[in-house]
Amino acid sequence: MRKLILIITVFLLILSITACSNNEETIELTWPSSFFEGDAHSFREDEFIKQNPGVVSAKINSDNSITFTMLEDEFLELKSLAKEELVINLDNALMAHTNTYIDSYDYSEDFRNINLYINLEDYDNSDDMTPILIGLTTLSYHNIVGNPPETEIRLIDKESNEVIDTLFFPDDYTG
Repeated sequence: MRKLILIITVFLLILSITACSNNEETIELTWPSSFFEGDAHSFREDEFIKQNPGVVSAKINSDNSITFTMLEDEFLELKSLAKEELVINLDNALMAHTNTYIDSYDYSEDFRNINLYINLEDYDNSDDMTPILIGLTTLSYHNIVGNPPETEIRLIDKESNEVIDTLFFPDDYTG
């Protein structure tokens, strides 16, 4: 009798572990239409799922944005790749030959706040658009990972540590 109870217990334990492993968490994201080629009329859910690993469902919304559901593990991988790309883009923007005034930068883990440490004299003599480029790039990151697209960029004098200017994206750059 004890063997039978033990076998049933082991069977139920295996069954519950199997059921849990098949019950993967999902994430729902909505991306703007500008993230996709073509138009809403040519959208095919089966093709989108086939081309995007981890996506389990997708639909076009009335504003032509796309809402899709993907497996959480695939989302975390996507988020990690998007973060790596954003940091590479930030580094590239700061190393660009047009940028003569940004000395260094730091950012919050969620990229909501970015501090650009600048040489004030060079900044005053520059017409470079690097802070705007950084803001727009950061908004794209937020759209990809499903965050509300909001970023604050602070320009800080590297000598005095005084905040010279603050840019709010997208508020400062929408019509």
